[in-house]
Amino acid sequence: MNATSVLVTWQPIPQDHIHGRLLGYHIRYRTVGSSRWRICNHTNPSTNSLQLSGLQIYSTYKFSVAAVNQLGLGVFSEEIEVQTQEYG
Repeated sequence: MNATSVLVTWQPIPQDHIHGRLLGYHIRYRTVGSSRWRICNHTNPSTNSLQLSGLQIYSTYKFSVAAVNQLGLGVFSEEIEVQTQEYG
């Protein structure tokens, strides 16, 4: 993590909760106070992390992750808050 990026990680989904073939994940995020979510598509189902860059310096974000299979998008996880670092 630095002033404009964070590493988002999540636990693998238990096999008995995957209904079909896992295709990847959607990571949604927004700054605290904003109602506009941004979505990042992560299409590698074998990894459980993603480096998100281009964020605002010293800002607090909310993140949530959902799995995607051939039937569509699953339920998003509980949101977590992360603050980017100050510049310098």
